Amino acid sequence: MRFVIETARHDVSASPDVTLRRFVDADMSVLAKEPGAYDVYAGLIRREYVHVDKDVYCSKRAEVLTSFLQNGRPIFACEAMREAGLEERARKNVEREVRLLKEGVIPGECDWRRLVVDGVMSYAFRASPAQIWNLPK
Repeated sequence: MRFVIETARHDVSASPDVTLRRFVDADMSVLAKEPGAYDVYAGLIRREYVHVDKDVYCSKRAEVLTSFLQNGRPIFACEAMREAGLEERARKNVEREVRLLKEGVIPGECDWRRLVVDGVMSYAFRASPAQIWNLPK
């Protein structure tokens, strides 16, 4: 239970508990997905907060994501994650999402419009997890 609670802080880099650092890094690894997959993830996060006004959501999500970039610490606590190139890819995804959110655009929630941001083609759409993974509802 403690590990799950620690995922809310997102920063365990100073923890001596290697297992905890790996657990939180696994949770944060979604930020390092390929750009198209990251957009699907971002759209699913929005679906979790569909009850929140879009402008409020964009503002608060951008604030949280910006904190990952500006806290002076790496996103990933484990050196192996950074050495694997996941830190750089996560930062690029987060930076791109923050830029879009500031424009009022939520990746993954754009009704099949094709977006071109920093040379990344992303096909954003509204879909339920069942549609994405082709599972029965």
